[in-house]
Amino acid sequence: MRSYKRRIGARKYADYLDENLRKAVDDVKGGKLTVREAAVKYGIPKSTVSRKVLGQHTAIFGRPTVFSHKEESTIMQHVCTVADWGFPMDMFDLRMLAKLYLDQRGRKVSAFKDNLPGNDWARSFLRRHSGTLTTRLCQNIKVARSKVDCNAVSKYFQNLSETLKDVDPAQIVNYDETNLSDDPGAVKFLFKRGTRYPERIMNSTKTCVSIMFAGTATGELLAPYVVYKAEAMWETWRQGGPDNCRYNRSKSGWFDSTCFHDWFQTVIIPWARRRDGRKVVIGDNLSSHFTFEVLQSCEKYSIAFVCLPPNATHLMQPLDVSFYAPLKRAWRQILTSWKSTDGKSRASLPKDQFPPLLKKLIAKIEPNVKTNLVSGFRTCGIVPCDSAQVLKKLPSSNTCTSASAEMNTEGTPVKSGVSAAVMSVLQKMRYGDKDDAGTLRRPRRKVNVEPGKSVASTDISNTGNGAVPSTSAKSQVAIRKKVRYEDDVEQTSSDSGSDMNSSSASSDNEDTDTGNSTGAGNTSSKQQEEADSSGEEQSNSEQRQTEESAPEQQINKGAWIVAEYRLKKSIRWYAGQVTDKSDDGLHVKFLRCETSAGTALKRTFHWPSIEDSDVIEQECVKQILSEPTTDRRGHVNFSDNFIFQCS
Repeated sequence: MRSYKRRIGARKYADYLDENLRKAVDDVKGGKLTVREAAVKYGIPKSTVSRKVLGQHTAIFGRPTVFSHKEESTIMQHVCTVADWGFPMDMFDLRMLAKLYLDQRGRKVSAFKDNLPGNDWARSFLRRHSGTLTTRLCQNIKVARSKVDCNAVSKYFQNLSETLKDVDPAQIVNYDETNLSDDPGAVKFLFKRGTRYPERIMNSTKTCVSIMFAGTATGELLAPYVVYKAEAMWETWRQGGPDNCRYNRSKSGWFDSTCFHDWFQTVIIPWARRRDGRKVVIGDNLSSHFTFEVLQSCEKYSIAFVCLPPNATHLMQPLDVSFYAPLKRAWRQILTSWKSTDGKSRASLPKDQFPPLLKKLIAKIEPNVKTNLVSGFRTCGIVPCDSAQVLKKLPSSNTCTSASAEMNTEGTPVKSGVSAAVMSVLQKMRYGDKDDAGTLRRPRRKVNVEPGKSVASTDISNTGNGAVPSTSAKSQVAIRKKVRYEDDVEQTSSDSGSDMNSSSASSDNEDTDTGNSTGAGNTSSKQQEEADSSGEEQSNSEQRQTEESAPEQQINKGAWIVAEYRLKKSIRWYAGQVTDKSDDGLHVKFLRCETSAGTALKRTFHWPSIEDSDVIEQECVKQILSEPTTDRRGHVNFSDNFIFQCS
């Protein structure tokens, strides 16, 4: 904003506080003081006090605003509403909103270039509405987190209230893993004005150490549990740390089922032994947390697991809400202090230096641990159990409900200034369109291009189906599936049945025929011809078997099928359900077999924790199954005899 300086000798205007003017007018009207006495006492011109007492000059002094008070209130309400729904505006968006408002009403403001307000107007607008609007540094959340709605929260608290009934708050624990990084973060320092690249000499890396914290609703912090990224454990890595702290390691550096089981047995079970009655443990819904041994220990010591709704830990996880933010701030201060002194010459934080720093961290946050934990359980609506604490953070529970209540039958604003059409657009932007639910990306096809040769869109369109035909028979049969777990990345012949072995042999022969000629000199031409003919016979036999097993009947939405996928060295079959049909092909959601290497007649499946969906061609369907049954554990059982070995 431009700085308007008062000219020397110019008359002072409104050189008094509004509060003093109000008191002066009240004293005069109440008969306590005369106009002259009030002017002297409060330092306000006598004429000003006299006019205010008489009710004159009540308008706001200065140049009138472009928008009326009602119009500015409407703009302010829209800014607040879109921010509540997760789409906040910046200063430029505010200016564009004002321009759009003027253009739609056919108003031309000469002070605005092309009807676009300047930065001065935007800053003045914020100053006039400083009691409602302010600028804040926001954080980004994933789209999946934004889709947590009131129904999921209400259902969670309905179940939670039954679980926590008659449970002592001291026996309610929330656990969560986090990491402490080797980066002290960016901090503001003093530099010469105009410095283009302000820098600080300090080593930092992106390495992290995983650590599990757990705390009760009464403010008790349980012993931390550290997991290093290493193959082996060394004695110095656990010396000088906090009391009762536990240490472990894993190949990835994160908590796996082994680390979680050890944490549960060494931290939660000793805590549960010291307490009588029912205990409740609240945490993430991760499959690695629910092993058979852990669930057995829960039954033995009367511990109930409560799983948080997916993608909702930023709203319902007490440790995330009120504990980890001050913890990370304190850690960055301790790490910066260490890097400035003892660790100045260290390229990164050694593992043997981590326990002493962790001990300093626990001591630094100790005075506020109880307050932060109690506040976190209260803010998340756990103790006391109150769903309103979370629902008020969701737009559909405050902005949407209140705004919709203020709309008339025509959908025009009555009080809040936000129309029903705007609310509908915001709801669609945040939660998505129901008609678009389950929409998958278009299938990708491999384009075979000679090395060093370019390709254009016309080369692809000439094939008729939008893809360059592959020289391999595998790409002509099925779309290659992106496998979501490790054992599907590359399947060896030892993990397959007889059908898969023959397919692998055929694939290898094909690769030999179409590959480079590096090893061709080691084989005679006669042997090569025999290998080619053998591979061709196997390929033809396999193709005939595939064609014979392919169902010819129409496949409708909701049908249960077995689809074939041809990988680099093997063939795999998956059972699933057709969720939709389109011009792209069949939209299928796939199941998983109970064991990674089941028999060909395996008929028990389950839905994977991460949805596995794909778009396939109808030629990939090799068997149509009957309607399965689902037991209380979520197992999907088929009565059919499977022709293929499903994964």
